Amino acid sequence: MSLDHIDTAIGFVVVILLLSLVVTTIVQMVVWTFNLRGINLAQGITRLLQQVPGLDRKASDLLTQRVLHHPALTTFKQRKVTTIRKEELLQLLPMVAAQLDQSTKIAAPTKALLRSALREDWLLSANQAVEQFANVNPAAAKVLQERLAKIKPTSGALLESVETWFDSIMDRTSEVFTLWTRSITTVAALVLAFAFHIDSLELIKEISSNRELRAKLVNGAGYKPAAGQPALPVMEFPTDLKTREQGEAWLRKELGKSSALGAVLRSYHEDLDTQAKAEIDRLRKDASDLVDHVTKTNLVVMDFKQRPPFVNYWGKWPHLWGTLMTGVFLSLGAPFWHTMLRNVVALRPALAGKIEKETSASRESGA
Repeated sequence: MSLDHIDTAIGFVVVILLLSLVVTTIVQMVVWTFNLRGINLAQGITRLLQQVPGLDRKASDLLTQRVLHHPALTTFKQRKVTTIRKEELLQLLPMVAAQLDQSTKIAAPTKALLRSALREDWLLSANQAVEQFANVNPAAAKVLQERLAKIKPTSGALLESVETWFDSIMDRTSEVFTLWTRSITTVAALVLAFAFHIDSLELIKEISSNRELRAKLVNGAGYKPAAGQPALPVMEFPTDLKTREQGEAWLRKELGKSSALGAVLRSYHEDLDTQAKAEIDRLRKDASDLVDHVTKTNLVVMDFKQRPPFVNYWGKWPHLWGTLMTGVFLSLGAPFWHTMLRNVVALRPALAGKIEKETSASRESGA
């Protein structure tokens, strides 16, 4: 393998990375416009509430909608929240259920289901109230305690079910959202590639045959990535955690019922937000630098005059396959190509040093 091959690979990855950023922007716009995160979270919370014995789909969905539109959580009145912590859900569910019980717009059967689901929690509150009442009238309090002890709830407590199933169902919900975004990314990538006739085979051919173009692209890719953010100060995380929710679930498992759990979770989310913002700023700067370099190369990626969108593919099989390859490449996502670019750029100095040693050795042997 020669340096020309590495430089061609670097140039091609630079172009695909920039196009992948366009696809990523399109995907984020679709996700925000249709509030897919909120919709996915609503489906997950509904599935969670359906684990409560006696609570049907209609009641679960009604409770979910009221929770996710609660003023304490929402930024925009008409949009569902996109994230919710277990503590927030546990605090809001009894309040929302009580509000629904007092509403005149809710059918009596639905109210009955909500009361049944919250029955054990109401019994707990009643027992606590009776214990306080014992200081005033011990005899009456004793009678009330005996009667409360005879009540046998027919359904599990709502909050207990949420406590049991929250982490598991939220993990599945995150997997569903990942599948949604990957599907949208694939569709957006194929539409972009076929609409603008972005042929990977032609791109590789043009970059490999034009030394000046190749040199400019390589120079544009030769940036030094910013130093990584320091690890979270709380503890060392396992390397197989891929999402924020998985990290939170791991912390809950490790810390259990420790009094420090709340502070650790707040620190965890704050650190992740800070790191995500820093990473986005760095990627934005890197992308801006790459765009400037690619613009100076005069590389033609999209030519609308010669190739109108979505036409002139039939019978031109190399062009069809090259465009399909582009769609597949773009569907891998900008993070994949960003990592690929760093790896290929890091490989170039090692290969250059190896070629230089081989050249020096051949000269010495020839002399």
